[in-house]
Amino acid sequence: QRLEGGKGVVELRVERLGLLLDKMVRPPGYSNGAQKVVLLIAEPSTVLGVGRASEALRRGLSARGLLAVDGRDSLERGLKGKTSAEMVASAFRSGADWVVIGHAGAETASDRVSGVFRARGALEGALYAAATGEETAPLRVETAAMDVSSGAASAKALEQAGELGAEPAASAVAAASGGKAEGAVLVLGDVGPASLRSLLD
Repeated sequence: QRLEGGKGVVELRVERLGLLLDKMVRPPGYSNGAQKVVLLIAEPSTVLGVGRASEALRRGLSARGLLAVDGRDSLERGLKGKTSAEMVASAFRSGADWVVIGHAGAETASDRVSGVFRARGALEGALYAAATGEETAPLRVETAAMDVSSGAASAKALEQAGELGAEPAASAVAAASGGKAEGAVLVLGDVGPASLRSLLD
């Protein structure tokens, strides 16, 4: 906003104006394109703060048509909040439709007979609707893996947990969305409510 020639001039960025109008007219529960899922999984991290289970879960959700991002990726814009409610609200402000909050871990033990390491992994959490902050579905999977290296066995168990968690998480998103479909209709000319209804039917 500035003063120009004695008149007030207000400038708006087209992108932000579009987002604002979209939020005003889009019915609740309908997304703009692929639904965005933010993952907040606490686990032993690898590179850039992203753990193996979380990365496998992100890949699995992406393969199922969802826009999945890791909220703990140090290269992503950091989400603020100490509680689950605060984190979900922060994710919603960043454009998320859904948030998965949970934790993953693996326990490894040595098999003295075979000489290999056996790992048991688990991913546990819940899916939250970003718009309301409500928990919509629990998420829990357990896995088992083995390797001659304890680190490799643990990594396998964590990755399998993320891979197996993708299907129930994606199904929970689909179920919570109610199978809604989106569309746009541009009507030109003099068309009354009855004519429009017959067109949509």
